[in-house]
Amino acid sequence: MERKDGAEVSLKVEVPKQRVDEESSRAFQKLVKDVEVPGFRKGRVPRKIFEKRFGKGIIQEETIRRLYPQIYRRIVKEHNLIPIMDPELRVVQFSEDKPLILEINVITKPETKLGRYKGIKVKSKEIKVSEEEITEVLRQLQKQHNDHVSAAAEGEAIKKDQSEKEVLPPLDDEFAKELKFDSLKDLRKHIEKNLRKIKEDQENRRLKEEIIKKVVGDTQIQLPPSLERKNVEERIGELERNLKKQGRSLQDYARENGLSEDEIRDRIRSIVREELKTFFVLEAIAEQENIQVSKDELKERLKLIAEHRRNRPLHQDRLYSLIEQMRMEKVIEFLYKEAKIDSSSLSLKA
Repeated sequence: MERKDGAEVSLKVEVPKQRVDEESSRAFQKLVKDVEVPGFRKGRVPRKIFEKRFGKGIIQEETIRRLYPQIYRRIVKEHNLIPIMDPELRVVQFSEDKPLILEINVITKPETKLGRYKGIKVKSKEIKVSEEEITEVLRQLQKQHNDHVSAAAEGEAIKKDQSEKEVLPPLDDEFAKELKFDSLKDLRKHIEKNLRKIKEDQENRRLKEEIIKKVVGDTQIQLPPSLERKNVEERIGELERNLKKQGRSLQDYARENGLSEDEIRDRIRSIVREELKTFFVLEAIAEQENIQVSKDELKERLKLIAEHRRNRPLHQDRLYSLIEQMRMEKVIEFLYKEAKIDSSSLSLKA
């Protein structure tokens, strides 16, 4: 076993000839069952005839298909490996008179040396809602409730193009009552409360992002290069597919943004690197603090999702992803609660 940089492990495995012969014989017995060759009964074709007609390669492939899972499970268990991607397999040697030699390349969870993640100091920004912002929302409400009318025979009101007489309702108590409020003052208070809630949510997200950034920055972690490359290529491929749907290419996208294709790739690589670092750091904190998703928490989230998906069940892979997502959310909430937030300048108007 050779440990490389960034949690990549390369293993060279030698399988004794006797073991290979045994599995090769079983592989042949499986393959020959449904084979028909003139002059022989179905499933009774001699191995030499089978190999001459279909080649030895098909038996070798089936032999490895049978051996490999057993070998891989044993390696992972014996060496306490935690793979995070499907391993790469290369057949180094497969001959009749020699042992089978396989090379297995495994990407494991990178070693993460956590720095300080409790008591992170951040400063919150003052939250203000101006009269202009409230008035702007009222104007939007006016537009939503305006009437486009013109006189018609017998006094009937009919809709006309917006270019014809636009009648905006006055901003008064009557307008507020149409929206189920007692007065215009109550409506303004309601708008202010909603705007404040939106801004508080935005500020909380900003604070969490700042906390995570500081925690990640204080952690030592070396990402597996092949994992980084794989994620970058996947992201590039996704971008190209989306552009193709719009009738554009990566070259078009680069030209429109005043960048070269290499610069786009570098930017994506930088984003991917930070995302991977963040994931592994949060994962390490989850393990350190034993943060898990309970059955009740999962059940409640699935109930909410079912309402939006019209009771269509989640695929098993999506379920695993959901659990991981919820676990990360809990870690972020943990970091936020443990942080030292300076809110001395925060306005808390009702």
